[in-house]
Amino acid sequence: GGGAYNFAYWVSAIGGGHGNVASNRSYVGGGANNVAAPSNSMDAFVGAGLGNKVYASQSAIVGGSYNVISNLAVSSLIGGGQGNILSGRGNSAIVGGSGNTINYTNSGPQGARFSFIGGGSGNKVTEAYGSVLGGFGNSVGGMYGTAGGYGAQALHSGSWVWSDFQQGRSFASVTTNEFAIRASGGVRLEAKLQVTGEARFYGPIYISPAGDLGMGTYTNGMLP
Repeated sequence: GGGAYNFAYWVSAIGGGHGNVASNRSYVGGGANNVAAPSNSMDAFVGAGLGNKVYASQSAIVGGSYNVISNLAVSSLIGGGQGNILSGRGNSAIVGGSGNTINYTNSGPQGARFSFIGGGSGNKVTEAYGSVLGGFGNSVGGMYGTAGGYGAQALHSGSWVWSDFQQGRSFASVTTNEFAIRASGGVRLEAKLQVTGEARFYGPIYISPAGDLGMGTYTNGMLP
């Protein structure tokens, strides 16, 4: 289409830009030094940006800079941002942000497939069906885990961890299928609350407006 020093091979196309490479039925829209589907992959897409590389089949990077989708991460997407790396087993997405990773380095045979990072910085998912909603320095290491906020670590299968901002302090799950919240400013629920099962409270309980709290007898930090 235009530009300079672009190379398109085998039913591929490049819209413009500089130093872009597309091969095996792939497309690069523009930008500079972007690569779509080298070696044995095919049907890849890079919209624009700088230094983005798609090595996996049927995968796409829309824009941003220095984002990478590795050859195992088929059918995956990076929307934009900078320095995001997707090297899981495929069918995953990083919407944006910087320095976020989805990889299978510490995973079982499922790999980090079907995983998601919404944005933020320095977040990582290393297990299948994991999600980081956003924030900074969050990690998911258990299948079906979800993390968000600052330094939240969903390390167990089925755990959901939400963490407030406390500089340099992480907050991790301790068991499977756990819903864990760290909120130093308190938790406010404007709704009726019914608790079925064991409830643990590590701090004062405030009820406003004035009402009744009936959960049984308070014993050793638990309300049975």
